[in-house]
Amino acid sequence: MNLYFTLLEQDGPRQYFYVGMSSSRDLNHWTEPMILTERNPALDYSSPGSILKKGDTFYLCVQSYCRPHGEIYGNNDCRIFFMKSKDLLHWSAPELIRVKGGVPRASMGRMIDPFVLEDRDEPGKYWCFYKQNGVSFSYSHNLQDWTFAGRTDCGENVCVIPRNGFYYLMHSPENGLGLLRTKDFQHFESLGTTFLRQSQWPWAKDRLTAGFVLDLTEVENMGCYLLFFHGDNEDAYPFGATLAMAYGYDLQNWNYFD
Repeated sequence: MNLYFTLLEQDGPRQYFYVGMSSSRDLNHWTEPMILTERNPALDYSSPGSILKKGDTFYLCVQSYCRPHGEIYGNNDCRIFFMKSKDLLHWSAPELIRVKGGVPRASMGRMIDPFVLEDRDEPGKYWCFYKQNGVSFSYSHNLQDWTFAGRTDCGENVCVIPRNGFYYLMHSPENGLGLLRTKDFQHFESLGTTFLRQSQWPWAKDRLTAGFVLDLTEVENMGCYLLFFHGDNEDAYPFGATLAMAYGYDLQNWNYFD
């Protein structure tokens, strides 16, 4: 299994973000992180959302988190991108995802935290979700030409899971992991927010966030969902975070490894 994540490098007073990758055969022992993107604070590629396979090509969606002058948070130039690969190890340079069709890049507005998946009922139709005005979403039939489709109130780091005729949207409000449910991307039902065992975890004392769900319910010897998330403890520096993992069977109740 390959796990993709934001890798933070603290170099004196400056921080640099990268897309990183680590691999495991048993979910217990992981390789040293490998950096996949360039060191460039004007871009700071990060926040990989999902991987989609089309033909013989894998598409990994990422954000730029532009902080050219040492800002804490990404500026209005933040956009979302695809990186491409044939083997999940070697990736192309990021290419802009034009989720607003022909709107010029400078007019697209700040957008981060992309997530892409294929439509549950219409093969060959793809959805891209991203943080802008809550969560916004667009669709495409070729991963190049996109049509804006709508938005809803939501936190960041959206992850979308098709299940039992619904789409479930896991997202990150100010703290915790929220869950929405929809059938049509027009009407959304809130299923509440979970904080897992945050009160017992010093490494997550400042914030618990960025949930990603891997659906292994139909995989032999697994039959569950894996939840990857991170916990913030910013005593040492901003964005100090620890990755963690849980598993469950219904997207709302989770089991832990500690």
